[in-house]
Amino acid sequence: MNPDDHPLPHDEPHDESTRIDPLPVSSGDGPSPQAADETLAELPAGDLKERTGETTAEFGPGWKSNLVAYLDGELSEPDMHELDEVLLQDPAARASVEQLRQTWDLLDVLPRPSVTEEFSAQTLATIQAIQDEDPPAPPAWTGRILAVGLWIVLLSVSSAAGVFVADRWQPDPTDHLIRQLSVVERLEVYRDIGDVDFLVALADTERFPRTDSLELSPLVPIPETAEGRWTYVAKLPSDRRRRLKKNLEDFDNLAGPRRSKLEQLDQQVTEKETLAKIAIDFHDWTKTLQPWQRDELRKQRAGASSKVELVVKYLDEQKKRDDDRAAGWPLAFGNRISPVLDNADFTRVINVIADRLSPMMKQQLLNNDQVNGTAWAVRVVELSTSSGRPRSGDRPPSPAGRPREQWPNPELGRAIVEVISDGSVREWLNEVPHGEPARARLATLMIRSLWTEGRRELKRNEPTSRELEELFVELSREEQDDLMTLPTSEYRERLKRIHHRQTNPEGIAHQRQRLLRLIGRLLPRRGRRNGNGTNKRDLPSRDQRLERPPFRSPATAPPGDTR
Repeated sequence: MNPDDHPLPHDEPHDESTRIDPLPVSSGDGPSPQAADETLAELPAGDLKERTGETTAEFGPGWKSNLVAYLDGELSEPDMHELDEVLLQDPAARASVEQLRQTWDLLDVLPRPSVTEEFSAQTLATIQAIQDEDPPAPPAWTGRILAVGLWIVLLSVSSAAGVFVADRWQPDPTDHLIRQLSVVERLEVYRDIGDVDFLVALADTERFPRTDSLELSPLVPIPETAEGRWTYVAKLPSDRRRRLKKNLEDFDNLAGPRRSKLEQLDQQVTEKETLAKIAIDFHDWTKTLQPWQRDELRKQRAGASSKVELVVKYLDEQKKRDDDRAAGWPLAFGNRISPVLDNADFTRVINVIADRLSPMMKQQLLNNDQVNGTAWAVRVVELSTSSGRPRSGDRPPSPAGRPREQWPNPELGRAIVEVISDGSVREWLNEVPHGEPARARLATLMIRSLWTEGRRELKRNEPTSRELEELFVELSREEQDDLMTLPTSEYRERLKRIHHRQTNPEGIAHQRQRLLRLIGRLLPRRGRRNGNGTNKRDLPSRDQRLERPPFRSPATAPPGDTR
């Protein structure tokens, strides 16, 4: 019987609420999977009665898909019972089962293909070739190495990601330094100034800058572009870079308003060269103050008039002290008082003395062409006051009691007085007190003028703070330790003397003994027993003191006489 001859019941129910989605019929002879919600056992009994009206189960698409599993015995026990009831009540279901059974039986009737031995051999050879082509299994240690390498790669990637995130979300301190380089580089200069108002007030006093020397004028220019600033920082020595880092930390620790004032100050100093000169000169001047004076200045409010007044007061005190020092006379040079020549008169007087030297002395002066400044002037006066006799060989004995040749001679003295333009100095030279030779005043004027001109030369060649810092770095560790124990003012003076000794070893600051010898030649000592002085103490002459009493033997000695 053909199952197609029997009409099949409707697969889909009329009620949408009880509709079961159809499942595809398995075409193979294996069991088809069945969802739990598609089994007939899970359908309510009331729904089954509504579908047929006579039976409790209906042979729908869900049961059709499970017929193969039913024949193979793979259904659960409740589903088996349910399908048995369906087969008993539904002829179409029984016909489908019978059709499947007959199809399975036909497989045994169909002819089976015969396989030759050649086909079997080829198949086995193909399988063996495929097995030979398979790569050998890697050893166990290879897997461990791969695992370690994988961990290393993961750690490297995570580290790079962390650096990238930190660089993206956390600002780079070097970039911050480049942006604030101008104010950070000059922070030490700006710290004592405070703000623009105080710097302008200093300019109004016309006391700063104190000198027109180019060495004190400029601040180091800071490039405006980021590339230029990177290059500027890269060329700095290591100590300067450490100082920049420290200045940046100090700047960041300041309050916001304080930082804003310093940035405004830096902008004005960068734009105006005059304010830059005043700023650097004021910074150098504060280093010459005593520690308590610097503390008093820092206590004053920035921009206040009292701070400017205090600065002017300290300037006046320093000027008076410098004037007293310049006019001062070393005690070893005697206690004679005289005016001093200014720079122009001093130069003219030295030239007059040099023109009147003998040819041999002029040749000696030319041999010392490396000497200049005050050292050259001292050499001119030394040659002028020397006797001109040879320093080696036999010398004729000088007559006893012959006085030293006077300096200057009348002709040279008149020439010196004629080139002096200062009326007060000429008047002082003409007021010769009774008993004092006129040449003594001229000699005193020359000695004091030499000393004063040497002080002026030191002032003109005074090193800058930067040069003193570089000199301090070049000193030995012991010399640095000795300098650090000194007060600030004495520390700077000691460094200046070292600088003068290195740059001008023939300068007046190192020719004290030469000046003393000149004083011995030019200025007569009071109370001398020979030469141009009076013997106020009425002492015996040298010859009288050298005379010895006649020798007496003990036999001729008077009674009571002892040796």
